[in-house]
Amino acid sequence: MKIFSNTNTPCINKEDFILYKKNLLDNNQRFEIENHALDCSLCSDALDGLEDFEMKDLKITLDEVDSKITNAKKISKEKQSKKSNIYTLVAKVAAVFIGLVILTIGIKQYSEINREDALVSDNFKENNFSYQKSGTRGTNSSKSIYDQGVDAYNTKNYSLALQLFEKAIASGESVNRFDPYLKAGITSLKLEQLRSADDYLMQVRINDVLQYDQATWYLALSAIKQDQNKKAVAYLTELSNKKGEFQKEATALILKLK
Repeated sequence: MKIFSNTNTPCINKEDFILYKKNLLDNNQRFEIENHALDCSLCSDALDGLEDFEMKDLKITLDEVDSKITNAKKISKEKQSKKSNIYTLVAKVAAVFIGLVILTIGIKQYSEINREDALVSDNFKENNFSYQKSGTRGTNSSKSIYDQGVDAYNTKNYSLALQLFEKAIASGESVNRFDPYLKAGITSLKLEQLRSADDYLMQVRINDVLQYDQATWYLALSAIKQDQNKKAVAYLTELSNKKGEFQKEATALILKLK
């Protein structure tokens, strides 16, 4: 027997309570109920309370219990639904917040990258390259490889210019051995091939006293491009402490980086 049909508790169900009260059960069934009540305090209390109710009242009371259980389950589901809705809302708010944080960081990083690009662009002093003193100005077939590289650079064909400057480095035909290195370094910087730019410019910085400052200036710009402001400031401080073409520009650029 079960006190309620929607539970798994092996207790007296509502209908059997009513039948028991009406004396409509046979002796075996009554014995089974009373025997069960001996070991079940819930059913025992229920049987003890039968005498306090008329049959009509008993049915109403049991119906109310059923109804309360149903309502309790309904309320529980509603609460769970509300909790679920709250959790969903919290999750959405959290997602929006995280999205805003990521967006803010992205905007900041984007702004910093744009700032670095602007600093490099504004301080790129070589707008055009010049031929070497011994270079010719005739057709390409009569120009040195280096001067052909100058033509390619000045027409903004930077990829071709870099190839030609690298050929000039390999051939060693230039009047000043390190001119092609400097131009290859600057062109690599234009193409954002920063590792190559650093290699070429460092060769000039180490080996060519006359073009030392120019190589150092572009090494500083390359460091800015690579978000290595500490290294850039070190190069620029060196230039700002000596009289020369880059002294004022280096001092101004240091202030912008700090």
